[in-house]
Amino acid sequence: MKTIKLIDMTLRESSAVRENSLTFKEKLEIARSLDRLRVDVIELAPIGGSKADALSNKTIAAMVGTGLSAA
Repeated sequence: MKTIKLIDMTLRESSAVRENSLTFKEKLEIARSLDRLRVDVIELAPIGGSKADALSNKTIAAMVGTGLSAA
């Protein structure tokens, strides 16, 4: 039997488009939804130079049980 792993890049790709950037609450809601769907890996936006990016990624990682990846 073959195994299929699901990897979601929604949060990573949304950070690349600054005109439609998501709020922290929206990012957390998306991550929770993906976790409920049992997505294997949720890729987060790379941490830029700001402490807010690092705090956002740490908080999202703490809230979900899925493997998280910072691109």
